[in-house]
Amino acid sequence: MAAMNALARIPPPPLKFWVDGTIRVGSSEVRVDLVLQHYKQGATAEQIRQHCPSLALGDIYRAIIYYLEHVEGIEGYLAEQEERQAEEDV
Repeated sequence: MAAMNALARIPPPPLKFWVDGTIRVGSSEVRVDLVLQHYKQGATAEQIRQHCPSLALGDIYRAIIYYLEHVEGIEGYLAEQEERQAEEDV
């Protein structure tokens, strides 16, 4: 029962939806796109934190876990962000 109580205290994913349509990690202004870009290139959570020191290590891990559990939805978001960036670059 103690293990179940401990699991019940696991915080939700540290993702914040901003009014500009982007998703940021934790209380930082770091976009989830950047965290996942590093992750997909093989970086560990610790290495991502070196690139983004304003992020808490736990927030990085929880963001990666959320991605792994919701790949299809997050990949859709990432594709939309890429399209949006391409339109802004024109």
